[in-house]
Amino acid sequence: MTRASDSVRAVSDWPERIRRLTQLHQRLRDLEDEVVQSASPPAPPAQHVRADLPDDYRAFLGAANGWVGFYKGIDLFGSDQLREHESGLLIGASKEAGDQLVLVTSGETRGAVKWFGGGELVDEFEAFGAFFDGIVAQTREEERKLEARR
Repeated sequence: MTRASDSVRAVSDWPERIRRLTQLHQRLRDLEDEVVQSASPPAPPAQHVRADLPDDYRAFLGAANGWVGFYKGIDLFGSDQLREHESGLLIGASKEAGDQLVLVTSGETRGAVKWFGGGELVDEFEAFGAFFDGIVAQTREEERKLEARR
């Protein structure tokens, strides 16, 4: 499980974190258009967010109510698109690759994000913030590789 350690930040810094990832998406589009195929800006903040969600995920929805093309064809769902899943709450998915992002809503790992691909567990993050920061780190690595090819 990927640890949150440094990714646990104040709830109010989501707009800045989202802005940085949006800038990375733009940079990747500039370097190679296919890398960030359908990334679009995140949706406007949610007006009503479920009270039973972990604080970091509630804060994210309060800053961005979903994000089409968040990462490599995976969309993050808005508050009105969230669906129950056998492992928790389905918070995102890809249309073609079969990826599913599930927020654990009960038990010892409540608040963790599990990433399933083709029905198999691909990765697990101890919190939504850790998941988001992991995607930022992977996107930066892609940017670095594209820069090296230039």
